[in-house]
Amino acid sequence: MALSFRNLHSFHSNATKTKCCIVVKPEKEGSAKDVFKSTAINITSEGHKHLGAMIGSQEYRKEYVDEKTSQRKRDEDVKERVKSVYERAPLKTKQALDLATEKGSSVWLTVLPLQEQGYNLEKREFRDAIKLRYDWQFEDIPSKCACGDVFTVDHAMVCKKGGFIIQRHNELRDLEAEFLGIVCKDVELESQLQDTTGEQLNSGSNMVQDARLDIHARGFWEHNRSAFFHIRVCHPNAESYRNLKPQQIYRMHENEKKRSYSRHVLYIEHGSFTPFVFTSTGGMGQERLRYHSRLAELIAEKKGENYSKTISWIRAKTSFALLRSALICLRGSRTIRRPKLDFTNVDLDIQSSEAAIC
Repeated sequence: MALSFRNLHSFHSNATKTKCCIVVKPEKEGSAKDVFKSTAINITSEGHKHLGAMIGSQEYRKEYVDEKTSQRKRDEDVKERVKSVYERAPLKTKQALDLATEKGSSVWLTVLPLQEQGYNLEKREFRDAIKLRYDWQFEDIPSKCACGDVFTVDHAMVCKKGGFIIQRHNELRDLEAEFLGIVCKDVELESQLQDTTGEQLNSGSNMVQDARLDIHARGFWEHNRSAFFHIRVCHPNAESYRNLKPQQIYRMHENEKKRSYSRHVLYIEHGSFTPFVFTSTGGMGQERLRYHSRLAELIAEKKGENYSKTISWIRAKTSFALLRSALICLRGSRTIRRPKLDFTNVDLDIQSSEAAIC
């Protein structure tokens, strides 16, 4: 049903945004502009784009279609050039590009550097992060590690000297526990599994007494059911992964964790088991992505937030935790820079009197 200009003016009387537009016939354009001159509504007889389409005259339609066709051709040309460059690149460069394009691995690069939210990097950290992202060479790192091996970026990400590997694991564990604490009541770190008492498990299961998993929470996947989570961080640029795609690396570690714990958790704990596999470059496996999606749904529902904003926030926190842990592994000191002081046999009275300490 057609509406008169008067009815349209009444309907749009509160419109102030310039994105509002009315397309009219050429002979009606002057009258329409007079009616809506007190508003910010655009009046045109040519046409207007909306929601990926357009409405308007034949000439405007042809111009729109030609523009879209040209844009698509340019995009296809760019894709072909990118594909050609990728195919000619060395294997190491291909792997770096694959890792850099993983979901979630670029979040730290796109968020605003807000210090109060922990999203800021100083200039050397930012430079190091870019080099780690694309596996570029570092010129200002030591040649020898404190453990005695040759110091390289790949070695820094796996060297246990200095405790940075354990620190990286624990920080991610604590972050995930904080996330779970928003939506689950019973969250426990380093949860001890029940010992086996004659149960028959598969040959790969972890049968060690007092075995533990990183996180236990109740009611995450199913109401009141226990859910166990275990974290592993790997360095995908290591020599042992050179011929593997990122998804192959994730599946390998996920399957290894499942062989060790899933039967134990399912048959003895009557719960669920989810392995969290991260890479030092910021990527994560499918199990972790599935968990992210579920976590974002629960948090968004509980807090009345938008799902997309919630999952972006989760990814940003995780991305920066992985990045900062990688930077610590690279730049952190693994040597004792001063001698240890032994105060075991110190006589405080004698030393105080000798030094005239009041």
